[in-house]
Amino acid sequence: MSLIDFRRRPVAAPLAAGVALTAATALAVGASSPAAADDEPADCNSHSYDDEDVGGSSGEVNKGDAGDPRYSVQFWAEGEHLSLWDFHPDGHEAEATAYITEPGGEMVDFDRFRTGSSDGAHYNLGTPDGSGNIPEGYKVWIRLRHTGGDWCYAVKFTA
Repeated sequence: MSLIDFRRRPVAAPLAAGVALTAATALAVGASSPAAADDEPADCNSHSYDDEDVGGSSGEVNKGDAGDPRYSVQFWAEGEHLSLWDFHPDGHEAEATAYITEPGGEMVDFDRFRTGSSDGAHYNLGTPDGSGNIPEGYKVWIRLRHTGGDWCYAVKFTA
C-alpha cells in the first residue's frame, strides 16, 4: 500500500475540461512529497483487501480508535463505489477526497465528498468522460478527515 500525505497544502481545485495534471504536478499543487508512515496521525488506520474485481483492490481508511472509528471511508473496486460515514456527532462532517490517476500517473479526476450521517453516504465515482466506469489499472487515492481536521493519508487502491 502506498501512502501520500495530502494534508500540508490546500487541495487542488477540480480540473477544467481538457487540462491534464500529472502525479508530479499534483504533488506540487495539492500535496507535499510522500511522507513516512510515522508522520501519519495516530488515530488513522487503513487496510486494503481483494473483492470480486479481478486486478482491483478495495479498502478503507478510518479515523478514530481501531475497531471503533469516528469517521470511515470505504472504496470498492468492483463498480468503483465509495461510501463515507460520520459516527461521531460533534458538529463536524466526515470529509473524503478521491483522486483518480491513470497508470502513467496523470490525474484524470478529483472529487470531494461530505456527510454528517452515521447511516452513511454512498457514491458511484464515475469518470469525467461520463462513461461511469474507471478503467482497469487506474489508481484511486482516498484521504479522510473531519471538516477542519488533519487528513489521514491518501491510500492508493486499484480500480
